[in-house]
Amino acid sequence: MAAAPLTESFYNLHGSNPEWIIQAPGRIKLIGERIYCLKGFVMAAAIDRFLKMAVRTNARDQVGGWSSEKGTSTV
Repeated sequence: MAAAPLTESFYNLHGSNPEWIIQAPGRIKLIGERIYCLKGFVMAAAIDRFLKMAVRTNARDQVGGWSSEKGTSTV
């Protein structure tokens, strides 16, 4: 989802624009059974997925989330 549709979705949900648009690449870590605990090798790799978030502060001590794929929210 590009920044413009993400900003529009955020505005439709919250009535204001986000303060930040944040994107992080997807990563995986391939480890064997008990390898990491025993200080063995871990293979990390980037994948063709990412997480993109529209964020703003609020006056509450709560964090809320909404999934564009699922169409659901949580607090």
